[in-house]
Amino acid sequence: MIVHCGGLAVVYFLIKGPSWVVVTGSAAGEYTHAAKIVNQAVYYSLLMTGILSAVMLVVRIARLIAGGVHERPDRRASTRYRRKEIEEQNKLQAF
Repeated sequence: MIVHCGGLAVVYFLIKGPSWVVVTGSAAGEYTHAAKIVNQAVYYSLLMTGILSAVMLVVRIARLIAGGVHERPDRRASTRYRRKEIEEQNKLQAF
């Protein structure tokens, strides 16, 4: 959750920036439109990233509140472990 909050903070500060691509020099007039397009693409990408990160944060908080924080265990690993337990119990009962 801390990583999501940190990511949201970074996205917030990047969105608040005035522009990310700035055209300077003698050919500035020719590339001004391209710079605007790139800045819009970056802005909407950051906005979408912020929205998706916020949704994931809300889902994780909901899971935390519901008590379902634990990830689903690998079934194969648990089956192998259970099989070993049964074999050990059978060996003990055989004696």
